Amino acid sequence: MNNLVLYRKRARMRQFDIARQLGVTEQLISKWESGRAEPHIEQAVDVARILDIDPEKIFPEMFAIGIDEGERPAAEKNEKVISYD
Repeated sequence: MNNLVLYRKRARMRQFDIARQLGVTEQLISKWESGRAEPHIEQAVDVARILDIDPEKIFPEMFAIGIDEGERPAAEKNEKVISYD
């Protein structure tokens, strides 16, 4: 079960309820839930608003920030951080 299904069911909503509020079809919601399609970023944010939850929790792969090891702050790489305060 993907996150959209989980949070939709927790909110006691049907695919129809979300589709109606977004102005899309139930079939499209079904495709999002099954992974056969992904919503546009604006639609993902709207779904999160409807379900009253952070969009990152519903669509983590869509909102994930890929940070290369070389770009991570020193504190996250367990390197010494020198402060001159």
